[in-house]
Amino acid sequence: MPTSSAARLTRADTLAGIGFIVFFLGGAVASSPPADSAPNAQWVANYTGNGHLWSHVLSGVFLILAALCLMAFLTGMWQRVSSARPAGTTSPLPLVAAGVTATLMAFGGTLMAYIAGSELSGSYPLPSADLLRLSNGLGFLVTGIPGMAATALCITVLAVQARRAGLFGQRMAVFTWIVAAVLLLSYLFIPILALMAWIVVAIVAARRAPQPSTANRPGQHAVLTSDR
Repeated sequence: MPTSSAARLTRADTLAGIGFIVFFLGGAVASSPPADSAPNAQWVANYTGNGHLWSHVLSGVFLILAALCLMAFLTGMWQRVSSARPAGTTSPLPLVAAGVTATLMAFGGTLMAYIAGSELSGSYPLPSADLLRLSNGLGFLVTGIPGMAATALCITVLAVQARRAGLFGQRMAVFTWIVAAVLLLSYLFIPILALMAWIVVAIVAARRAPQPSTANRPGQHAVLTSDR
């Protein structure tokens, strides 16, 4: 049973959630690599010239920033749940999963930006088109498969914990579990938009939750739910 009122998400947590959406979408549109089936010459051209190179670097940097924002947001959500539960009774598994998510996503961004960054610094000649395909494709797959699987685990457990703490209503919990299932298909990219929708809903619901009051009875807690 909850033992204290749960505070709303902090401004920093809210900004982190919004930051993830902005940076992730920014990373997706900053560079436009060719399709894997595109001719080698098209891949080489896409990594030729400062304009193209900087777009790939920017894409990778945005993805790294998105990873950090997502980790901060999920940590804030867990802290909110933890504050509504007796001390020591809330599993830190969502925190671990959020850390794994951020690590994999940041690694994916690094893979996407490494070759372009090396070209800008003059470290070595432009590699073959096959290596360009590999670095770009692997960077996305690291983010979309294990990275989003870790995110799915994080929000699945968070929903269970928040439901038990009285912070998620039934519909919000079910919505979270559906999003978690959809995220397992994130190698298709589009399912990642479901995570963005979940973040927006979670922020709105948390911001609408009543503030804790000193007039509350002991054990009374605020309810975060999308049922209302």
